[in-house]
Amino acid sequence: SISSKNYQFDLVSKDLNSFSFYFNYNKLNKIKLVLNNQNNNNNNNDNILLSLSGRLENGKSFRQNNLTKNLQEFEFENLGFGHYFLRLINKEYNITPNSIEIDLSSAKLSEGQESLSPEVRFEISKIGYSIFGSVQNNFGEGEKDLVIEAVPKGSESGAVKETATSDNLGKFRIKALTPGIQYEISITNASKTAANIIDFSPNAHNISMATATDVHNINFVSIRPKKTATLTGHINFSVAKNAQTKKNLKKFNERINSDNNHNINSNLNSEEKNLINFFRRKIKVEILSEDNRVEKTVVEEGEFGDWWEVEVERGGKRRVRVEGRGEGGWEIRV
Repeated sequence: SISSKNYQFDLVSKDLNSFSFYFNYNKLNKIKLVLNNQNNNNNNNDNILLSLSGRLENGKSFRQNNLTKNLQEFEFENLGFGHYFLRLINKEYNITPNSIEIDLSSAKLSEGQESLSPEVRFEISKIGYSIFGSVQNNFGEGEKDLVIEAVPKGSESGAVKETATSDNLGKFRIKALTPGIQYEISITNASKTAANIIDFSPNAHNISMATATDVHNINFVSIRPKKTATLTGHINFSVAKNAQTKKNLKKFNERINSDNNHNINSNLNSEEKNLINFFRRKIKVEILSEDNRVEKTVVEEGEFGDWWEVEVERGGKRRVRVEGRGEGGWEIRV
């Protein structure tokens, strides 16, 4: 195939023996669109959807959508011969006419003329305005896919409810709001439930579109559950299984706390030796994920009586593993 900007090539015949190819070519057409902005504004937030469709003389169909880069003019280029239909769409503008048929048939060519380049004009005037805002959660992250609605207050106004959906950054724009109307801006309960959000702050904004201007910085904060959970433990022990053991343990505590006893190891009985070995153990505490991977090592060399605390991500189950065991059947518990 052959392609070139501003020209269309159609294969007529070919001779593979001589590697010869024969084409017809036509210079392509263009349409210049001119917008007469009656408000004399060129709002960078505004653009108009231009929907161009057509049936070409070669039997093919054509469809193209564009957004105006400004509110003044636009050009459709590289258009084949045929009949086209152009429609302009923006809810915030009154557009006259809002659609038009354009004849780009080859029969309209004058003698010596290769292409057509008609100019079409539209009158536009702004009749609606927007509210801009954002939704961020209590961790500073944007909330996407939330439905924000603007409900007019007072049924006699004739205004209708308008909605918007927040983007990946949590930003939203509610379009086509009527000047002079007061609206309540809120996030739907369905969005709140679907996103597992506890609440919003504030629950709603009351906004008056008193003047013919857009309104900015209408923001919400979503309250979400804390992303982490705090696990807290105490390295403790339980050895007193009967009255005699309790009695021995009491005596042991008295002896080990005596400031005058420097040779306590030589005077310990077997049960007390087990106890002192138990107290000298270094304890390791680990948090394991559901698939038994070590997620965090909380304590590397803990001692009895120590407290520990760790933050873990919410979701799923965790297991606490403790390494270290005293002699004589002493068991470490967390």
